[in-house]
Amino acid sequence: MRKYFITLTLTAALVATPMVTKPVYALTKEEQKLKDIQKQEKEKKSELEKLQPNFTKSKAELMEIDKKVRERQESIDRMNVGIVQKEEELKKKKEVMNGKLVDIYTNGSVGYLRYLMDAKDFQDFFNKLDYVRLNVLTDNYAVKEVLKTKQTLESDRAVQQKEIDEMKPLLTDAQNKHKAMEAEYNKVKADLEKLEDQEEATEESIRKSKEDLLAAGNHRGDYKASGQFMWPTSGGSISSPYGYRNGRMHEGIDIAGSGILGKPIYASDSGVISLIKSDPNGYGMYIIISHGNGFSSLYAHMYSSTIRVKTGQKVSKGQVIASVGNNGRSSGPHLHFEIMKNGTNVNPAHYVRR
Repeated sequence: MRKYFITLTLTAALVATPMVTKPVYALTKEEQKLKDIQKQEKEKKSELEKLQPNFTKSKAELMEIDKKVRERQESIDRMNVGIVQKEEELKKKKEVMNGKLVDIYTNGSVGYLRYLMDAKDFQDFFNKLDYVRLNVLTDNYAVKEVLKTKQTLESDRAVQQKEIDEMKPLLTDAQNKHKAMEAEYNKVKADLEKLEDQEEATEESIRKSKEDLLAAGNHRGDYKASGQFMWPTSGGSISSPYGYRNGRMHEGIDIAGSGILGKPIYASDSGVISLIKSDPNGYGMYIIISHGNGFSSLYAHMYSSTIRVKTGQKVSKGQVIASVGNNGRSSGPHLHFEIMKNGTNVNPAHYVRR
């Protein structure tokens, strides 16, 4: 029975409590654009980070193959120089040998025979004979060594040239692979740079709009604001306070509640209507009143058909200026209310008295 009574009590309390709609803070068209750009920037940066390892790898592979080809080509170049030198050396030695052969052919063995017959004794004869034999053998050996070195160089050159020929397709493949990877990487990088430029331009546009807004709010008129503001509508409660929300600044308070749609909006303090403007993707229709002493107030999300004042008109504290609406970027009927002091938003809760 006690449990049943508690249940009935809670149910009655819930039925009696009015439902308060908490609207989502309105982003202007430019703010939404900036948010979208920043989201795309984040995606492009992530894409660039994913491409970076493959880009670096393809570049390293290309450099490695290119280095091997270059080293072998430099080695071949050195061998070509060595081969030319050996050919010159071989040519000279062949000329010496040919000269001796001509001498032998012309004089027969007379030359060597004379040389041997000039020996003083048998020991000298055998020494000269060994010299003749050694001289012939040495010339022959020298020619063979030069020829052998030249052939070795030519063989090594052929091996290295074969390696270069085998690596050329790999080099071409690595070049094409890196070229494609570089093109993809540069495209994403260019897209990111373009987005960064758009972000900068959009931020500048938002800053300029804010300056125009604050310039309108700084109009002092003939009033001297007291710094005490009245509750700007009939009923309702703060459904979304001033301060940071979801990573961004909510520069005013949202006033919502059951049956608030169509309720009158009052000038929170006396002043001059400095701006009436439409922002379909953000505030909807909104009004700014300049109160003097650096104070101004902003009222947003009403419909143009409910606005009862004109720009430049003087209004008194508590005068009806429009009706609560659901215009612009809004999830439910409410009044978005801001107070600015010397061009800077302040917390309305610190200034408003109900």
